[in-house]
Amino acid sequence: MQKRIEPTEFQPAVARSDTKLQEGNKPWGLVLAVVLILVAIYGVFIWLPGQVTPTSPTSVQANQTSTSTQTPNRAGPELGSPASELSPFEQAQLEKARKEAQDVLEQILLQQEVLQEAKVELWGQTPYEQALSRAQEGDQYYRDRDFASAIAGYSAALEQLAELSNGMPARANMAELQTRDAIEVFDLQVAEQQLNLLEALAPNHSSIARLAQRIEALPQTAQYFDNAQQARSQSNWSAAKVAIDEAAKADPAHQAVSLAQAEILEKWQQAMFEETLGQAYAAIEDKDFDMAARLLSEARAFRGSNEALDQARATLALAETTATLRRLEQAADAATQQEDWQGVIDLYQEALTLDPSIQFAQQGLPNAQGRLQLDQKISTVLNAPERLQDPAVTAGAQRLLDEARNIASAGPALTLQIQTLENLIEQANRIINVTIESDGLTELVLIRHSNIGTTQRHQARLRPGKYTVRGTRVGFRDILVNFEVKPDDSNLRVFAACREPI
Repeated sequence: MQKRIEPTEFQPAVARSDTKLQEGNKPWGLVLAVVLILVAIYGVFIWLPGQVTPTSPTSVQANQTSTSTQTPNRAGPELGSPASELSPFEQAQLEKARKEAQDVLEQILLQQEVLQEAKVELWGQTPYEQALSRAQEGDQYYRDRDFASAIAGYSAALEQLAELSNGMPARANMAELQTRDAIEVFDLQVAEQQLNLLEALAPNHSSIARLAQRIEALPQTAQYFDNAQQARSQSNWSAAKVAIDEAAKADPAHQAVSLAQAEILEKWQQAMFEETLGQAYAAIEDKDFDMAARLLSEARAFRGSNEALDQARATLALAETTATLRRLEQAADAATQQEDWQGVIDLYQEALTLDPSIQFAQQGLPNAQGRLQLDQKISTVLNAPERLQDPAVTAGAQRLLDEARNIASAGPALTLQIQTLENLIEQANRIINVTIESDGLTELVLIRHSNIGTTQRHQARLRPGKYTVRGTRVGFRDILVNFEVKPDDSNLRVFAACREPI
């Protein structure tokens, strides 16, 4: 606590004559007023002149100059001189100067109190002590009853103290800035000192609570920041990111931490991008395309779209297409072995949709389509062998058989078809002797074959199949006789005659 300036005691020269009487009309109040007037007269004219210390004429002139009233053309007597005494008017002028000095001194005391509460010793010790020294000089003049010089000394001290007091807001702002600067460089001691100064200068400053929180978290913030910097020097970006994120969490307003966080984040993102991209390429090599796609999505989250990511995506797409084409080729080969020609065609067409220039599909598709057509034609003959009764159909079947025989890589299904078709054609080409008998009166026609006429016996050479003989006779109902010639038949006999009269 700084030494306070105390005013020099000085007894009043004149007692106030306007003391209020007590309320009411009590007699003792009037007596008290008379007594006070007598005491005042005694003090002015008898006691006060004896208390004034003798001063030089110069001091008297200085005192008279400091007042607003001066006695013209009068050099004034020396105060306290044994040979002279001050008049009541001069005593009043002296009392006025003393009162003015007291007023200035009171303002000094108020300023001193304000500055001491603001801990002036922390920020303005030297000018504060200079102001006190000037005030003490004024005290000496005051003791010597040189009130003009005392007022000058007090005023100079007051001016210097007021300057300190008026500079407190600016000094508070400076303390706030220095507190923030100390926090930025992790100087805990300076930060605490400047915050204490800010609290003394501006107790209600809006930044005090937040700065106090930041200072409280400063050791933790500094530790995390150091950990991040160490990990950063080792290019351990994952550890650096964890540490710097914790530092930013401890003090989100720390600019150095925020700047380092942005830089480490960028490095971490680049490192994670490269690591994830490498994992994606490894997944592509392992043909784990789903995993590769997920990894590329993660890589994009780290760095966004860029040339390296686009190249990796193209590599993945090519690998997927290649793998799909390989799978389709293998599936087509398996379908070919099973002689599933429609399945083979579908697989080849899917492959050509992915890559119109793929060779295996371009070369295999026409063959598969031809085999499917051959299979469908042979199946049609095999599913309706009776059509082979028609020589034209048999001739067509023979051409199919020749085509099938020319296929070098005939599978089990085609081989079976060839054998079956050969048998059917051989059977269809057999000639069976068929005897058609009648009564010699009925006109016979072998439908879609020949006119037999009227006869009792007709010998026909027929191929296996189903036939119909129609008989007509005048006066009789027409007849239709259906019969089938089988490959294994021999000497087949058929009777047809109209016997039902009309």
